[in-house]
Amino acid sequence: MRKMFFVLREATRALARAGLAGWLAILSLATLAAFGTALYGARQALDVTEQQLLSQFEMEAFLKPGREDRQQAVANWIGARPGVTRVDLISKEEAAERFSEQYGGELFDLLAENPLPVSVVIHYDPSFVESSWISAEAGEIGNHEDVDEVAYEGELLIRLEELGGQVGLYLVFAASVLAAVAIFLTFQSVRVAVKSGLAWARAVRFIGGTERQVRQPFIAAGMLAGLMGGLFGAGLTAAGQLLLAQSGVVPPPVWTIPSAVVGVVIVIGGIGASAAIGRPRR
Repeated sequence: MRKMFFVLREATRALARAGLAGWLAILSLATLAAFGTALYGARQALDVTEQQLLSQFEMEAFLKPGREDRQQAVANWIGARPGVTRVDLISKEEAAERFSEQYGGELFDLLAENPLPVSVVIHYDPSFVESSWISAEAGEIGNHEDVDEVAYEGELLIRLEELGGQVGLYLVFAASVLAAVAIFLTFQSVRVAVKSGLAWARAVRFIGGTERQVRQPFIAAGMLAGLMGGLFGAGLTAAGQLLLAQSGVVPPPVWTIPSAVVGVVIVIGGIGASAAIGRPRR
């Protein structure tokens, strides 16, 4: 316990001796922690939006003119397809009502008969729907001899999945850059602390201290900077996500993620400090 207290005390002093460089290291580590936590929060929001779209996804198969009597047979064929949970049969009258609700019914007053085709609305199990599958599914249904056209609103879903992949790559790259900056600034701050603590190191060696005992406080200083920056950055971002979640804007944070981010930032701080110490100084 006394040894741990000694290392922690000297780590705090080493970080204080680093001055502005130490504060910059803490700030960069806090930024990295906040970015990492926000990155996962953004991924959560995209996943929730995608799940909402998947749960509402449906296709509509319009039958060819004169094939109205084949509607039930087409519905039975579609209902037996993998992933289909329910099919709804839309008659010409129901199609006219839907059209009137969306666009107004004045147009039908000018027509002698209802030109809208009958159709089958297809509902799917959300876990079965994938953006790469949508076009192929629509193509197979559209190739049925009684089907004239297949309509679906999957463009947003496809673009959302593509956006998620692109944004993920960009954010991972940005996180890597921030991690490199954080390691460099921690390296600089601990190097300043090492230079200003040479007299302390000589004193420890003079009373029989080992190189490990000399190095431990400086490595602990880097990890302490990571702990301070990680708690501030990840904690502040997670708290902000929690406030936004109360209004339904984003899902609530998964608290294991900020904790893991803090752990990673502590390790990064330790890496930067270890690199700064280099060879033993006498």
